[in-house]
Amino acid sequence: MKKIIVVAILAIMAVSCASEATKSVKKLDSFVEKLEAKYENYTQEDWRNANEEYKALWTAVKENWDQMTQEEQQKCSENEGKYIGLFVKSMSSNVGKAIDGAVDGFVKALGGEEK
Repeated sequence: MKKIIVVAILAIMAVSCASEATKSVKKLDSFVEKLEAKYENYTQEDWRNANEEYKALWTAVKENWDQMTQEEQQKCSENEGKYIGLFVKSMSSNVGKAIDGAVDGFVKALGGEEK
């Protein structure tokens, strides 16, 4: 009887761990999907908040990594790459805008026309 109880408890624990792993995968996936939809309009403050949320989500992923299937691990790695790509793309766009403004100011200071 004790063996049955121990096996049942272990089975419940395994299911709980697996569901936590699956939850962390789904949360990260949802976060990246939402980010993809609106990252182009993010301010620096939006990115600070997104980075904090991402760190928390990635911590949960790392804690549950060993309970994930290979497909779940791959999905998390893909989402990590997407997140980094969106961040870099957004930052490079902002740098480009800042450079355009600086060039316009420089040309105006020299007495020329702005573009």
